[in-house]
Amino acid sequence: MAGLLFMEGFETFGVNGDTGTALHDVIQQKWTDIYIHSAAKLSSNAYENEGLCLDFVSSTATWRITQSHHTSTNEVIVGWAWYTGTLANGYQYAAENLTYQLRLYVYSTGGFQVQHGAGTHNTPTGLFVANTWYYIELKYKIADSPDGYWKLYVDGVLVDSETGIDTWNNTYPAEISTHYWTPGGRLNTRLDDMYIYDNTGDIQEPYGPVKIRALVPDGDDTVQWTSTGGNHYDQVNDIPVDTANYVESNTSNEIDLFSFANSTDPDNWPIYGVQLNIYAAITDVGSFTLEGIADSGSSQTIVNEAIVDNLGGQYSFVFENDPDTSSAWTIDQLNAANFGVGVG
Repeated sequence: MAGLLFMEGFETFGVNGDTGTALHDVIQQKWTDIYIHSAAKLSSNAYENEGLCLDFVSSTATWRITQSHHTSTNEVIVGWAWYTGTLANGYQYAAENLTYQLRLYVYSTGGFQVQHGAGTHNTPTGLFVANTWYYIELKYKIADSPDGYWKLYVDGVLVDSETGIDTWNNTYPAEISTHYWTPGGRLNTRLDDMYIYDNTGDIQEPYGPVKIRALVPDGDDTVQWTSTGGNHYDQVNDIPVDTANYVESNTSNEIDLFSFANSTDPDNWPIYGVQLNIYAAITDVGSFTLEGIADSGSSQTIVNEAIVDNLGGQYSFVFENDPDTSSAWTIDQLNAANFGVGVG
């Protein structure tokens, strides 16, 4: 299993200014659980001035956004772009398995408190100021002393840590199953460009600041499914998802592959992974296996995920490496690759 589990850039849920129930419902298709106050919206005031972010424009915007990934280990890295807004005391992040194992609390003085099984630790104050973007990364291991630790990075720099400590609430399993983010009463705070990584992968330390870009299909490559009308890629490139347009199949081993709009890399940032997001639903009785496919050069990688919800939802498939080279993607390899869907 690859170490990179999940990415989110908030660019596939709508357009700048989308808010309210409609925004809540479309994000709920991908995220495990979400509660967004009506004051939250998609905003172009994003990290690195690129794409969209999730913007909480009111201090009364009580919200949480939750992703459940049952990591195969108790050692995890999470990263997210955070716009501070006004500074106020309150939680920002929690790692849980039936109860919290580790939490990150924000102080209005510009510091954090890290809460874990052994107690609490206050970081230096003045790490951040109001109304500013930062990239936060937290690497930690939930374990008894001396194996537990945490490391906090801001904009790629290690700013504080504890090692050889007890981070485990032993009443519950140490493997983290749920991650959630909340603003803690801060005004005009924003989230963007998030990732979750467990230590089954190759990296030893966090990536440093990342940007997540959304690409949509722009052409057909291999089409074996049935289209609701016209070119297949035109049925699956809506932002947000339009369930009136789709492709369908009930035949094992049938695939649809698409070319995607090219990405650019003016800053020469490395590519840490590609995540294929597919909205799928069952229209017949029973279940089938949905395949996410990456096709690069002469090689294909197929990831299977069983569909169990006939009401529909988004399924994410992560390809950490180029299947043709078994190494990190380059921008040219990514732009030449095709991605798609199959029936297992």
